[in-house]
Amino acid sequence: MKNKIITAVIGTGSWGQKIISVVYKYTSLKYCCNNSNFVALRKIKSSYPKINPTQKINDIIEDSSVDAVFIATPISTHYNIARKFLERGKKIFLEKPMADSSKDAKKLVDLEKKGSFIFVGNIFLYSKIFRKLKSIADSDPIKNANFVWMKYGTFKENIVDNLLSHDISIIQALTKNQDFRRLEILKHKEPLMLNNSLQLRLYYDNFYAGFYLDRVSPIKTKISTFYTRSGRVVAWKDNELFERKKGKGFIRIAKENKKEPLENEVKEFIDCLKSGKKPLSNASFAYDTVIQLEKIKKRLEH
Repeated sequence: MKNKIITAVIGTGSWGQKIISVVYKYTSLKYCCNNSNFVALRKIKSSYPKINPTQKINDIIEDSSVDAVFIATPISTHYNIARKFLERGKKIFLEKPMADSSKDAKKLVDLEKKGSFIFVGNIFLYSKIFRKLKSIADSDPIKNANFVWMKYGTFKENIVDNLLSHDISIIQALTKNQDFRRLEILKHKEPLMLNNSLQLRLYYDNFYAGFYLDRVSPIKTKISTFYTRSGRVVAWKDNELFERKKGKGFIRIAKENKKEPLENEVKEFIDCLKSGKKPLSNASFAYDTVIQLEKIKKRLEH
């Protein structure tokens, strides 16, 4: 494969524009696509003159020079957009979750087996903080964990696919892809699509994890606390990792720039394309995530 792969980005919302800024830096970004917001496309063109803005996804599908496509569109569109590119043998970076149902996710996995490639975006898994946490968990397994995420917005997706999916993926990656055995809903009042806060607990084979999500909070913070079998306590707060030390409280053991995880993720995708290695957030891993999210959503809908 040539030194700089030729790419396209589909989706030019706030997250799509962040992806464009990084993809433009590390690849030859040929297209950006948005089928409804021409104002956003014009803005991107003014910032990145070499990019071809288009409202027609077929312009990208029919262009054989495009090596890989980044898809950052609403979750409900993931399957249909990804399917079109996979059927043409294109390599794709697909934002999480890979689909809104396990049925569609399985179809994408099957399409990949025919010769294409899926890398599912899971930004926290490509964080330097996660790598440090994973090195701790590999030698001293996690006994239980608590995840707290408070912020305002966004409201276009349900809270499970939008926020909880991140933390479920973190647990999967720390525990060699374990699935939960039992689910306990502690706080849930509204129908799934209207629910802006959620508290639940998941029980696995040898540990449990608690979750509190609030996306109408005036406070913005994400804190995940992990307790190991030997008694270590490690807290991941935003872009820093702390460990409790006897007599000293919590001491910072790792820190990263806010932009670093997305850059790491994009560079890992490119490296996987060039080397042929399997990414951590591969299609099978992402399919297992969707299965777990689907079980949780079904419980919340009843």
